[in-house]
Amino acid sequence: MDILGCGCCKACQPRYKRLVDSIYPAYPEMGLVKSNMQKLTFYAISHPEKLDRIGDYLANKLSRDIYRLRIGFVRLSVEAMDSLLAACHGSPSLNLFVESFLKVIQKLLETQQPDFEIMATDSFVGFANIQEDTPSYHRRYDFFISKFSSLCHNCHPANSIKSKLRGAGIKGLRGVVRKTVSDDLQANIWEKQHMEKIIPSLLFNMHDGMSRIKVRCLVLQDNISQKNLNLRILIILQWNLLNDAASHSGIDSIDARRNIFSSDENADEMPLSLADSCLRELIGKASFGNMKGVLQPVLNHFDNHRLWFGCPPTFAIACFEIIMYSIQAQYSYFVIQLVINHLDLHSDDDVDIRLGIATVLSRIVLIATNTSIGPTLLEIFNSMLRHLRQSVDMQFNSTDSLSDDTERQYQETLINTMGDFANNLPDYQKVEIMLFIIGKVPTHGGRQAESFLLKVLVRTLLKVATKYRTGHLATVLSPSFLEPLLRLALNDDSCVRLL
Repeated sequence: MDILGCGCCKACQPRYKRLVDSIYPAYPEMGLVKSNMQKLTFYAISHPEKLDRIGDYLANKLSRDIYRLRIGFVRLSVEAMDSLLAACHGSPSLNLFVESFLKVIQKLLETQQPDFEIMATDSFVGFANIQEDTPSYHRRYDFFISKFSSLCHNCHPANSIKSKLRGAGIKGLRGVVRKTVSDDLQANIWEKQHMEKIIPSLLFNMHDGMSRIKVRCLVLQDNISQKNLNLRILIILQWNLLNDAASHSGIDSIDARRNIFSSDENADEMPLSLADSCLRELIGKASFGNMKGVLQPVLNHFDNHRLWFGCPPTFAIACFEIIMYSIQAQYSYFVIQLVINHLDLHSDDDVDIRLGIATVLSRIVLIATNTSIGPTLLEIFNSMLRHLRQSVDMQFNSTDSLSDDTERQYQETLINTMGDFANNLPDYQKVEIMLFIIGKVPTHGGRQAESFLLKVLVRTLLKVATKYRTGHLATVLSPSFLEPLLRLALNDDSCVRLL
Protein backbone atom coordinates (compact mmCIF):
# COMPACT_ATOMS: atom_id res chain seq x y z
CA MET A 1 0.00 0.00 0.00
CA ASP A 2 2.87 2.40 0.71
CA ILE A 3 4.19 1.94 -2.84
CA LEU A 4 0.75 2.43 -4.33
CA GLY A 5 0.16 5.46 -2.06
CA CYS A 6 3.26 7.21 -3.37
CA GLY A 7 1.66 7.51 -6.53
CA CYS A 8 2.13 6.37 -10.08
CA CYS A 9 -1.58 5.50 -10.26
CA LYS A 10 -4.02 8.29 -9.36
CA ALA A 11 -6.84 5.87 -8.62
CA CYS A 12 -4.70 4.25 -5.94
CA GLN A 13 -3.97 7.53 -4.14
CA PRO A 14 -5.76 8.33 -0.87
CA ARG A 15 -9.06 10.06 -1.42
CA TYR A 16 -7.99 13.34 0.23
CA LYS A 17 -5.12 13.64 -2.29
CA ARG A 18 -7.43 13.03 -5.21
CA LEU A 19 -9.81 15.65 -3.87
CA VAL A 20 -6.98 18.17 -3.41
CA ASP A 21 -5.66 17.53 -6.92
CA SER A 22 -9.12 17.96 -8.41
CA ILE A 23 -9.55 21.56 -7.21
CA TYR A 24 -6.79 22.83 -9.53
CA PRO A 25 -7.78 23.85 -13.09
CA ALA A 26 -5.67 23.39 -16.19
CA TYR A 27 -4.80 27.10 -16.15
CA PRO A 28 -4.59 29.21 -12.96
CA GLU A 29 -6.52 32.04 -14.61
CA MET A 30 -9.64 29.84 -14.46
CA GLY A 31 -9.66 29.86 -10.64
CA LEU A 32 -10.38 27.00 -8.30
CA VAL A 33 -12.86 24.38 -9.48
CA LYS A 34 -15.73 25.36 -7.20
CA SER A 35 -17.63 22.10 -7.24
CA ASN A 36 -14.51 20.12 -6.35
CA MET A 37 -13.58 22.68 -3.69
CA GLN A 38 -16.98 22.13 -2.11
CA LYS A 39 -16.37 18.36 -2.13
CA LEU A 40 -12.98 18.84 -0.46
CA THR A 41 -14.49 21.13 2.19
CA PHE A 42 -17.29 18.65 2.93
CA TYR A 43 -14.77 15.82 3.18
CA ALA A 44 -12.58 17.84 5.58
CA ILE A 45 -15.58 18.64 7.80
CA SER A 46 -16.83 15.02 7.72
CA HIS A 47 -13.39 13.52 8.36
CA PRO A 48 -11.57 15.93 10.73
CA GLU A 49 -8.85 13.37 11.32
CA LYS A 50 -7.75 13.90 7.70
CA LEU A 51 -7.49 17.69 8.02
CA ASP A 52 -3.85 17.69 9.02
CA ARG A 53 -2.94 15.47 6.04
CA ILE A 54 -4.87 17.74 3.68
CA GLY A 55 -2.97 20.72 5.06
CA ASP A 56 0.38 18.96 4.72
CA TYR A 57 -0.36 17.89 1.14
CA LEU A 58 -1.47 21.40 0.14
CA ALA A 59 1.67 22.83 1.75
CA ASN A 60 3.90 20.46 -0.25
CA LYS A 61 2.17 21.35 -3.53
CA LEU A 62 2.48 25.05 -2.73
CA SER A 63 6.19 24.70 -1.90
CA ARG A 64 6.84 23.15 -5.31
CA ASP A 65 4.92 25.93 -7.01
CA ILE A 66 6.89 28.58 -5.10
CA TYR A 67 10.15 26.97 -6.22
CA ARG A 68 8.93 27.01 -9.83
CA LEU A 69 7.54 30.57 -9.47
CA ARG A 70 4.08 29.45 -10.59
CA ILE A 71 2.43 32.45 -8.97
CA GLY A 72 -1.05 31.62 -10.22
CA PHE A 73 -1.09 28.15 -8.69
CA VAL A 74 0.47 29.48 -5.48
CA ARG A 75 -2.43 31.91 -5.22
CA LEU A 76 -4.92 29.09 -5.74
CA SER A 77 -3.30 26.97 -3.01
CA VAL A 78 -3.45 29.86 -0.55
CA GLU A 79 -7.09 30.49 -1.46
CA ALA A 80 -7.89 26.82 -0.86
CA MET A 81 -6.19 26.83 2.54
CA ASP A 82 -8.04 30.02 3.50
CA SER A 83 -11.36 28.43 2.58
CA LEU A 84 -10.63 25.27 4.56
CA LEU A 85 -9.48 27.31 7.54
CA ALA A 86 -12.70 29.33 7.58
CA ALA A 87 -14.91 26.27 7.12
CA CYS A 88 -13.19 24.01 9.67
CA HIS A 89 -12.45 26.49 12.48
CA GLY A 90 -14.36 24.30 14.96
CA SER A 91 -12.57 21.08 14.03
CA PRO A 92 -10.62 19.28 16.81
CA SER A 93 -7.78 18.75 14.32
CA LEU A 94 -7.54 22.42 13.37
CA ASN A 95 -4.30 23.00 15.27
CA LEU A 96 -2.39 20.55 13.07
CA PHE A 97 -3.84 22.15 9.94
CA VAL A 98 -2.85 25.59 11.26
CA GLU A 99 0.73 24.39 11.67
CA SER A 100 0.84 23.57 7.95
CA PHE A 101 -0.87 26.85 7.15
CA LEU A 102 1.65 28.91 9.14
CA LYS A 103 4.54 27.06 7.49
CA VAL A 104 3.10 28.06 4.12
CA ILE A 105 2.77 31.69 5.21
CA GLN A 106 6.36 31.63 6.48
CA LYS A 107 7.66 30.24 3.17
CA LEU A 108 5.81 32.93 1.24
CA LEU A 109 7.22 35.66 3.48
CA GLU A 110 10.74 34.30 3.09
CA THR A 111 10.68 34.56 -0.71
CA GLN A 112 11.38 38.34 -0.67
CA GLN A 113 8.91 38.60 -3.56
CA PRO A 114 6.45 41.51 -3.03
CA ASP A 115 3.52 39.59 -4.57
CA PHE A 116 4.09 36.59 -2.33
CA GLU A 117 4.67 38.73 0.77
CA ILE A 118 1.44 40.69 0.27
CA MET A 119 -0.46 37.47 -0.48
CA ALA A 120 0.89 35.84 2.69
CA THR A 121 0.02 38.85 4.82
CA ASP A 122 -3.56 39.02 3.54
CA SER A 123 -3.96 35.31 4.27
CA PHE A 124 -2.50 35.70 7.77
CA VAL A 125 -4.85 38.61 8.52
CA GLY A 126 -7.81 36.43 7.50
CA PHE A 127 -6.54 33.69 9.82
CA ALA A 128 -6.14 36.20 12.67
CA ASN A 129 -9.80 37.15 12.39
CA ILE A 130 -10.97 33.55 12.83
CA GLN A 131 -12.08 32.63 16.34
CA GLU A 132 -10.61 29.21 17.10
CA ASP A 133 -12.58 26.83 19.31
CA THR A 134 -9.54 24.72 20.21
CA PRO A 135 -6.77 26.41 22.23
CA SER A 136 -3.12 26.16 21.17
CA TYR A 137 -0.50 25.66 23.86
CA HIS A 138 2.71 25.82 21.88
CA ARG A 139 2.17 28.09 18.87
CA ARG A 140 4.76 30.86 18.51
CA TYR A 141 4.61 34.02 16.41
CA ASP A 142 8.18 35.30 16.87
CA PHE A 143 9.06 34.92 13.19
CA PHE A 144 5.93 36.75 12.08
CA ILE A 145 6.53 39.67 14.47
CA SER A 146 10.08 40.04 13.16
CA LYS A 147 9.09 39.68 9.52
CA PHE A 148 6.10 42.01 9.66
CA SER A 149 8.20 44.57 11.54
CA SER A 150 10.84 44.43 8.81
CA LEU A 151 8.15 44.91 6.16
CA CYS A 152 7.10 48.09 7.99
CA HIS A 153 10.56 49.50 7.20
CA ASN A 154 10.62 48.37 3.57
CA CYS A 155 12.57 50.65 1.21
CA HIS A 156 11.54 49.36 -2.22
CA PRO A 157 12.53 51.85 -4.96
CA ALA A 158 8.96 51.96 -6.31
CA ASN A 159 6.84 54.09 -3.98
CA SER A 160 3.61 52.25 -4.73
CA ILE A 161 5.14 48.84 -3.90
CA LYS A 162 6.90 50.26 -0.83
CA SER A 163 3.61 51.66 0.45
CA LYS A 164 1.82 48.33 -0.11
CA LEU A 165 4.56 46.34 1.63
CA ARG A 166 4.66 48.69 4.61
CA GLY A 167 0.88 48.56 4.82
CA ALA A 168 1.05 44.76 4.66
CA GLY A 169 3.56 44.72 7.52
CA ILE A 170 1.29 46.88 9.69
CA LYS A 171 -1.73 44.71 8.89
CA GLY A 172 0.31 41.65 9.79
CA LEU A 173 1.33 43.12 13.15
CA ARG A 174 -2.29 44.02 13.86
CA GLY A 175 -3.22 40.42 13.01
CA VAL A 176 -0.63 39.08 15.47
CA VAL A 177 -1.94 41.43 18.15
CA ARG A 178 -5.54 40.35 17.61
CA LYS A 179 -4.57 36.69 17.61
CA THR A 180 -2.58 36.78 20.82
CA VAL A 181 -3.94 39.41 23.23
CA SER A 182 -7.29 37.68 23.71
CA ASP A 183 -5.82 34.25 24.49
CA ASP A 184 -3.66 33.76 27.58
CA LEU A 185 -2.36 30.47 26.17
CA GLN A 186 -0.77 32.18 23.17
CA ALA A 187 2.68 33.77 23.08
CA ASN A 188 2.88 36.85 25.28
CA ILE A 189 2.80 39.74 22.83
CA TRP A 190 3.59 42.20 25.64
CA GLU A 191 7.10 40.86 26.18
CA LYS A 192 9.85 43.44 25.84
CA GLN A 193 11.47 41.88 22.77
CA HIS A 194 8.16 42.01 20.90
CA MET A 195 7.16 45.53 21.90
CA GLU A 196 10.59 46.85 20.90
CA LYS A 197 9.88 45.66 17.36
CA ILE A 198 6.18 46.48 17.07
CA ILE A 199 6.03 49.99 18.56
CA PRO A 200 8.99 51.52 16.65
CA SER A 201 7.63 50.03 13.40
CA LEU A 202 4.28 51.76 13.92
CA LEU A 203 5.84 55.07 14.99
CA PHE A 204 8.20 55.01 12.02
CA ASN A 205 5.31 54.77 9.57
CA MET A 206 3.32 57.44 11.39
CA HIS A 207 6.24 59.87 11.38
CA ASP A 208 7.20 59.10 7.80
CA GLY A 209 3.57 59.57 6.73
CA MET A 210 3.36 62.92 8.51
CA SER A 211 6.56 64.09 6.81
CA ARG A 212 5.27 63.10 3.38
CA ILE A 213 1.93 64.82 3.97
CA LYS A 214 3.72 67.98 5.08
CA VAL A 215 5.83 68.02 1.93
CA ARG A 216 2.78 67.37 -0.23
CA CYS A 217 0.85 70.15 1.49
CA LEU A 218 3.69 72.59 0.89
CA VAL A 219 3.69 71.73 -2.80
CA LEU A 220 -0.02 72.52 -3.09
CA GLN A 221 -0.63 76.05 -4.30
CA ASP A 222 -3.68 76.79 -2.17
CA ASN A 223 -2.24 79.32 0.29
CA ILE A 224 -2.26 76.97 3.29
CA SER A 225 -1.09 78.82 6.38
CA GLN A 226 1.33 77.09 8.76
CA LYS A 227 -1.43 76.76 11.38
CA ASN A 228 -3.79 75.15 8.91
CA LEU A 229 -0.98 72.96 7.56
CA ASN A 230 -0.28 71.47 10.98
CA LEU A 231 -4.01 70.97 11.49
CA ARG A 232 -4.35 69.15 8.19
CA ILE A 233 -1.55 66.80 9.16
CA LEU A 234 -3.20 66.09 12.49
CA ILE A 235 -6.57 65.55 10.79
CA ILE A 236 -5.07 62.63 8.91
CA LEU A 237 -3.31 61.31 12.00
CA GLN A 238 -6.22 61.82 14.39
CA TRP A 239 -9.24 61.44 12.16
CA ASN A 240 -11.69 60.67 14.94
CA LEU A 241 -10.37 63.20 17.45
CA LEU A 242 -10.01 66.41 15.50
CA ASN A 243 -13.14 66.74 13.39
CA ASP A 244 -14.42 69.39 15.78
CA ALA A 245 -11.12 71.26 15.68
CA ALA A 246 -11.18 71.17 11.90
CA SER A 247 -14.71 72.57 11.70
CA HIS A 248 -13.91 75.36 14.14
CA SER A 249 -10.90 76.35 12.03
CA GLY A 250 -12.86 76.44 8.80
CA ILE A 251 -11.19 73.34 7.32
CA ASP A 252 -13.31 70.47 6.11
CA SER A 253 -11.62 67.19 7.08
CA ILE A 254 -12.86 65.43 3.93
CA ASP A 255 -11.55 68.29 1.84
CA ALA A 256 -8.19 68.06 3.61
CA ARG A 257 -7.87 64.41 2.63
CA ARG A 258 -8.97 65.13 -0.92
CA ASN A 259 -6.30 67.81 -1.31
CA ILE A 260 -3.52 65.81 0.31
CA PHE A 261 -4.05 62.45 -1.37
CA SER A 262 -4.27 61.85 -5.07
CA SER A 263 -7.26 60.15 -6.66
CA ASP A 264 -5.58 56.73 -6.81
CA GLU A 265 -4.70 56.69 -3.10
CA ASN A 266 -6.97 55.38 -0.37
CA ALA A 267 -6.21 57.30 2.82
CA ASP A 268 -7.46 54.46 5.03
CA GLU A 269 -5.01 52.03 3.38
CA MET A 270 -2.00 54.34 3.72
CA PRO A 271 0.69 53.15 6.19
CA LEU A 272 0.08 56.29 8.27
CA SER A 273 -3.61 55.52 8.85
CA LEU A 274 -3.01 51.80 9.33
CA ALA A 275 -0.25 52.42 11.89
CA ASP A 276 -2.43 54.95 13.70
CA SER A 277 -5.36 52.52 14.05
CA CYS A 278 -3.05 49.63 15.02
CA LEU A 279 -1.39 51.71 17.75
CA ARG A 280 -4.79 52.72 19.14
CA GLU A 281 -5.96 49.12 19.17
CA LEU A 282 -2.77 47.87 20.83
CA ILE A 283 -2.82 50.49 23.58
CA GLY A 284 -6.55 50.06 24.13
CA LYS A 285 -6.02 46.36 24.88
CA ALA A 286 -3.08 46.87 27.25
CA SER A 287 -3.72 46.14 30.92
CA PHE A 288 -2.12 48.14 33.71
CA GLY A 289 0.65 45.57 34.12
CA ASN A 290 1.56 45.82 30.43
CA MET A 291 1.34 49.61 30.14
CA LYS A 292 5.00 50.33 30.80
CA GLY A 293 6.08 47.69 28.30
CA VAL A 294 4.07 49.50 25.62
CA LEU A 295 4.99 53.09 26.52
CA GLN A 296 8.71 52.69 27.19
CA PRO A 297 9.51 51.85 23.53
CA VAL A 298 7.58 55.00 22.55
CA LEU A 299 9.79 57.15 24.76
CA ASN A 300 12.94 55.35 23.57
CA HIS A 301 11.93 55.89 19.93
CA PHE A 302 11.53 59.62 20.48
CA ASP A 303 14.95 59.72 22.15
CA ASN A 304 16.72 57.74 19.44
CA HIS A 305 15.24 59.79 16.59
CA ARG A 306 15.35 63.19 18.34
CA LEU A 307 11.61 63.67 18.04
CA TRP A 308 11.35 65.83 21.16
CA PHE A 309 12.70 68.77 19.19
CA GLY A 310 10.38 71.28 17.59
CA CYS A 311 8.33 74.20 18.76
CA PRO A 312 6.03 72.51 19.48
CA PRO A 313 7.07 68.86 18.88
CA THR A 314 4.01 68.13 16.73
CA PHE A 315 4.55 64.42 16.23
CA ALA A 316 5.31 63.66 19.89
CA ILE A 317 2.21 65.59 20.97
CA ALA A 318 -0.01 63.80 18.45
CA CYS A 319 1.27 60.37 19.52
CA PHE A 320 0.72 60.99 23.21
CA GLU A 321 -2.73 62.40 22.58
CA ILE A 322 -3.52 59.17 20.72
CA ILE A 323 -2.20 57.23 23.71
CA MET A 324 -4.23 59.23 26.22
CA TYR A 325 -7.44 58.85 24.24
CA SER A 326 -6.85 55.12 23.64
CA ILE A 327 -5.95 53.84 27.11
CA GLN A 328 -8.47 53.03 29.79
CA ALA A 329 -9.35 56.21 31.67
CA GLN A 330 -8.10 54.99 35.05
CA TYR A 331 -4.58 54.52 33.66
CA SER A 332 -4.14 58.10 32.44
CA TYR A 333 -2.16 59.13 35.53
CA PHE A 334 0.35 56.35 34.81
CA VAL A 335 1.22 57.94 31.45
CA ILE A 336 1.79 61.28 33.20
CA GLN A 337 4.02 59.62 35.78
CA LEU A 338 6.02 57.82 33.09
CA VAL A 339 6.61 61.03 31.09
CA ILE A 340 7.76 62.83 34.27
CA ASN A 341 10.13 59.95 35.04
CA HIS A 342 11.48 60.29 31.51
CA LEU A 343 11.98 64.00 32.08
CA ASP A 344 13.99 63.05 35.17
CA LEU A 345 16.31 60.99 32.95
CA HIS A 346 16.91 64.04 30.75
CA SER A 347 17.24 66.55 33.58
CA ASP A 348 20.84 67.37 32.62
CA ASP A 349 20.30 67.31 28.85
CA ASP A 350 19.82 70.12 26.38
CA VAL A 351 16.97 72.47 27.26
CA ASP A 352 15.28 71.85 23.90
CA ILE A 353 14.80 68.18 24.79
CA ARG A 354 13.45 69.08 28.22
CA LEU A 355 11.14 71.68 26.70
CA GLY A 356 9.80 69.12 24.20
CA ILE A 357 9.03 66.59 26.94
CA ALA A 358 7.48 69.30 29.13
CA THR A 359 5.32 70.46 26.22
CA VAL A 360 4.02 66.93 25.70
CA LEU A 361 3.37 66.70 29.43
CA SER A 362 1.41 69.97 29.36
CA ARG A 363 -0.86 68.58 26.62
CA ILE A 364 -1.60 65.21 28.17
CA VAL A 365 -2.53 66.58 31.61
CA LEU A 366 -5.39 68.40 29.88
CA ILE A 367 -6.75 65.04 28.72
CA ALA A 368 -6.30 63.23 32.05
CA THR A 369 -9.55 62.49 33.81
CA ASN A 370 -10.65 63.81 37.19
CA THR A 371 -9.73 60.59 38.94
CA SER A 372 -7.83 60.93 42.20
CA ILE A 373 -4.34 59.51 41.84
CA GLY A 374 -3.55 58.96 45.51
CA PRO A 375 -0.02 58.93 46.90
CA THR A 376 1.69 59.54 43.54
CA LEU A 377 0.20 63.04 43.39
CA LEU A 378 2.75 64.75 45.62
CA GLU A 379 5.53 62.77 43.94
CA ILE A 380 4.48 64.17 40.54
CA PHE A 381 4.41 67.76 41.81
CA ASN A 382 7.66 67.26 43.69
CA SER A 383 9.33 66.15 40.45
CA MET A 384 8.05 69.17 38.54
CA LEU A 385 9.11 71.56 41.31
CA ARG A 386 12.54 69.93 41.34
CA HIS A 387 12.84 70.52 37.60
CA LEU A 388 11.81 74.15 38.11
CA ARG A 389 14.56 74.64 40.70
CA GLN A 390 17.13 72.91 38.48
CA SER A 391 16.12 75.05 35.50
CA VAL A 392 16.60 78.24 37.51
CA ASP A 393 20.08 77.10 38.54
CA MET A 394 20.97 76.26 34.93
CA GLN A 395 19.68 79.61 33.72
CA PHE A 396 21.90 81.54 36.12
CA ASN A 397 24.93 79.37 35.34
CA SER A 398 24.52 79.81 31.58
CA THR A 399 26.12 82.54 29.48
CA ASP A 400 23.99 81.89 26.38
CA SER A 401 21.12 84.38 26.05
CA LEU A 402 19.25 82.13 23.62
CA SER A 403 19.44 79.28 26.12
CA ASP A 404 18.12 81.63 28.82
CA ASP A 405 15.04 82.38 26.73
CA THR A 406 14.42 78.67 26.19
CA GLU A 407 14.87 78.00 29.92
CA ARG A 408 12.24 80.65 30.70
CA GLN A 409 9.90 79.02 28.19
CA TYR A 410 10.59 75.67 29.83
CA GLN A 411 9.82 77.12 33.26
CA GLU A 412 6.60 78.69 32.00
CA THR A 413 5.56 75.36 30.51
CA LEU A 414 6.11 73.56 33.82
CA ILE A 415 4.19 76.20 35.75
CA ASN A 416 1.23 76.03 33.36
CA THR A 417 1.36 72.24 33.48
CA MET A 418 1.08 72.21 37.25
CA GLY A 419 -1.83 74.63 37.07
CA ASP A 420 -3.65 72.56 34.46
CA PHE A 421 -2.96 69.36 36.34
CA ALA A 422 -4.28 70.87 39.57
CA ASN A 423 -7.41 71.95 37.72
CA ASN A 424 -8.30 68.27 37.18
CA LEU A 425 -8.00 67.45 40.89
CA PRO A 426 -10.64 67.63 43.61
CA ASP A 427 -10.57 70.80 45.76
CA TYR A 428 -9.15 69.06 48.81
CA GLN A 429 -6.16 67.92 46.75
CA LYS A 430 -5.67 71.44 45.40
CA VAL A 431 -5.27 72.57 49.01
CA GLU A 432 -2.69 69.82 49.60
CA ILE A 433 -0.78 70.94 46.51
CA MET A 434 -0.74 74.59 47.62
CA LEU A 435 0.55 73.55 51.05
CA PHE A 436 3.19 71.41 49.39
CA ILE A 437 4.35 74.23 47.08
CA ILE A 438 4.50 76.84 49.81
CA GLY A 439 6.63 74.44 51.83
CA LYS A 440 9.18 74.49 49.00
CA VAL A 441 9.39 78.29 48.87
CA PRO A 442 12.75 79.57 50.24
CA THR A 443 12.39 81.66 53.37
CA HIS A 444 14.83 84.30 52.12
CA GLY A 445 16.13 85.34 48.74
CA GLY A 446 19.75 86.20 49.49
CA ARG A 447 21.33 85.17 46.20
CA GLN A 448 19.99 86.35 42.87
CA ALA A 449 19.17 82.78 41.88
CA GLU A 450 17.29 82.20 45.15
CA SER A 451 15.35 85.40 44.64
CA PHE A 452 14.39 84.38 41.13
CA LEU A 453 13.40 80.90 42.33
CA LEU A 454 11.22 82.53 44.97
CA LYS A 455 9.34 84.44 42.27
CA VAL A 456 8.95 81.33 40.12
CA LEU A 457 7.55 79.26 42.98
CA VAL A 458 5.16 82.02 44.03
CA ARG A 459 3.94 82.23 40.44
CA THR A 460 3.40 78.47 40.53
CA LEU A 461 1.45 78.82 43.76
CA LEU A 462 -0.68 81.54 42.17
CA LYS A 463 -1.32 79.37 39.12
CA VAL A 464 -2.63 76.52 41.28
CA ALA A 465 -4.58 78.88 43.55
CA THR A 466 -6.52 80.34 40.61
CA LYS A 467 -7.87 76.85 39.90
CA TYR A 468 -9.27 76.52 43.44
CA ARG A 469 -12.91 77.39 44.10
CA THR A 470 -13.26 78.42 47.73
CA GLY A 471 -16.05 76.75 49.71
CA HIS A 472 -14.92 77.40 53.28
CA LEU A 473 -12.07 79.80 54.01
CA ALA A 474 -11.13 77.80 57.08
CA THR A 475 -10.33 74.85 54.83
CA VAL A 476 -7.68 76.64 52.84
CA LEU A 477 -6.52 79.38 55.24
CA SER A 478 -5.22 77.04 57.89
CA PRO A 479 -2.32 78.24 60.09
CA SER A 480 0.12 76.00 58.22
CA PHE A 481 -0.77 77.80 54.98
CA LEU A 482 -1.58 81.31 56.22
CA GLU A 483 1.64 81.94 58.16
CA PRO A 484 4.04 81.30 55.20
CA LEU A 485 1.69 83.28 52.97
CA LEU A 486 1.83 86.30 55.31
CA ARG A 487 5.62 86.06 55.37
CA LEU A 488 5.64 86.27 51.59
CA ALA A 489 3.39 89.34 51.79
CA LEU A 490 6.11 91.02 53.87
CA ASN A 491 8.94 90.11 51.48
CA ASP A 492 11.35 92.87 50.44
CA ASP A 493 10.72 92.18 46.74
CA SER A 494 7.69 94.10 45.53
CA CYS A 495 7.08 91.53 42.75
CA VAL A 496 6.75 88.76 45.33
CA ARG A 497 4.39 90.85 47.46
CA LEU A 498 2.27 91.64 44.40
CA LEU A 499 2.01 87.94 43.42
